Amino acid sequence: GLFELAKKLEVSDRIDWYSNLDDEQLRGAYAAATALWFPSIVRSEAFGLVQIEAMASGCPVINTNILGSGVSWVSLDDTSGITVPIQDSAALAAASRRLVEEPGLRERLSRGAIQRAEDCFEIHDMTQRTMEIYESVLDKSFERLVVSRPVSIPHESRVEFATSQTR
Repeated sequence: GLFELAKKLEVSDRIDWYSNLDDEQLRGAYAAATALWFPSIVRSEAFGLVQIEAMASGCPVINTNILGSGVSWVSLDDTSGITVPIQDSAALAAASRRLVEEPGLRERLSRGAIQRAEDCFEIHDMTQRTMEIYESVLDKSFERLVVSRPVSIPHESRVEFATSQTR
C-alpha cells in the first residue's frame, strides 16, 4: 500500500502517518497542514466531504477539476484553495509550491476556506436547504407531468396495455 510506496520512493522519512484521530486532533492536523491535497480523478468522487472538514478548520484545499462532479465547487479555485486539472502532477506540484512560496497565499485561502465553509456548509443551513428540496419534490410529485417535446416511439416498439374497468 502507501507505506510500501513511500519506502520505494524514499520519502517515508518525510511522512507522518496518523490514524484514529479524535475530532480535536483532526482539527489540529488540518490547522497545521499546508493544505489538503485532494487529487481525485474520477467523477464518482461526487463531492468530497473531507474538503469541508479541512476548510472549516482553515486548511486550504488543492483539488481537481473533475467534469460532472462537485469537487471543484466545494472548494473554489483562488477562494478556498487551488483547483488543478485532473492527472496533472506538474500542476499539483506547482499549486503546492505556490502555497509554500507565495507570500500571504496560504493565509488568504485559509480565511476564504473558513468563510466558504460557514457560508455554504453550516449544518443548520444545509439541513434547511435539504428540507426545502424534499418539500419541493413532494409538492411536485402530485402535479401533472409536462413533457417539453413529443416523444416518438417506433411502431414495432409499442406495447398495448389492457385495463380492466368496472362498469
